[in-house]
Amino acid sequence: MNGLPRTILPPLAGTHTRFAFFAAIAFALLYTETGAFNVRVAGTRTPQEMVSVLVAASLVVFVGFLGSLVLPLRVHRFPDGKFADATPALQSLSDQLLMGATIFVAASAVALGLYTWAVWPNLVSIHNLVKDCFIYTMVGVIYYQGLVAYVRYVTFLYRTHMDNSMKVIVSEVCLGMLTLVLGLYLLTLDVLSLARVPDPTGLTGLHVVTRDVWMTIIILVAYGWHLKRVADH
Repeated sequence: MNGLPRTILPPLAGTHTRFAFFAAIAFALLYTETGAFNVRVAGTRTPQEMVSVLVAASLVVFVGFLGSLVLPLRVHRFPDGKFADATPALQSLSDQLLMGATIFVAASAVALGLYTWAVWPNLVSIHNLVKDCFIYTMVGVIYYQGLVAYVRYVTFLYRTHMDNSMKVIVSEVCLGMLTLVLGLYLLTLDVLSLARVPDPTGLTGLHVVTRDVWMTIIILVAYGWHLKRVADH
């Protein structure tokens, strides 16, 4: 990225490709694990149909999440006269954030629809699927779509010398506190849910632990990636 003109607002594709592929694979695995658990305990279709659902949902999430990060390819160059005004860059990033979030929400909705069909009419599993997919979507939008837009914006401010160190520090502290509070809240919900639901086979506990560990890794990778990029100036 250092070789790019400082007037450029680069797209994610070609600058952070490995990060985008990791995110797509990570979320595909997250959705696949959740779908496999619910299909295993409450699936109502034939084995062949349920395997097809899992494969299709995984591909939809992978392609959708990757596309949500790299498809907004518009690159904007701003003339020198606008260096004192970051509004055009902020507007451009807001448009791309909205586009990326819409793509990912659509992919998540398709995966949820496939899983719902596989367990219909088990309302308990459908409830759990809606809850889990909603949380995954929020994490994807906030910690990937949102952080990507934030990093690109801060990078633009660095290049055009419009950055304010105190504002960046305050933003980082707030984001760190939000991550900690949300993480503790979600973990507490999982612990309470395990305490209320009998689990003689241990399958539910294994699912919850696997999901929580993988979700933690996903969030920490995104947070670490953004810290490195924000500090790299």
